[in-house]
Amino acid sequence: MFEPPISPSDIAKHINAIRANPRILVPKLEKQLPNFKGKSLTFTPGFSLATVEGAPLWKETIEFLRKQKPMPPLTLHKGLCKSAQEHVVDLAKHNMIGTIGVN
Repeated sequence: MFEPPISPSDIAKHINAIRANPRILVPKLEKQLPNFKGKSLTFTPGFSLATVEGAPLWKETIEFLRKQKPMPPLTLHKGLCKSAQEHVVDLAKHNMIGTIGVN
């Protein structure tokens, strides 16, 4: 089976760091604000993200994170991780994206 470049436990570590200190993301999001052109965010030349909301969503997210209190860590569940990995492989095989697979 396909092995992702970052493990579920690494993802959980990142998520839990943010849950412990939500404000940690604020500087990064603030730095990205000037890179919006309309509803498109450019990360590096040739790599951009088309959004529905544009910069107003980033601003709303920044305000939310500034007010958000720390939260307890999440714990991984092996069965859910395996199911998610199988779902992504299924989507890739069928050139699909989303939450609904072929089965």
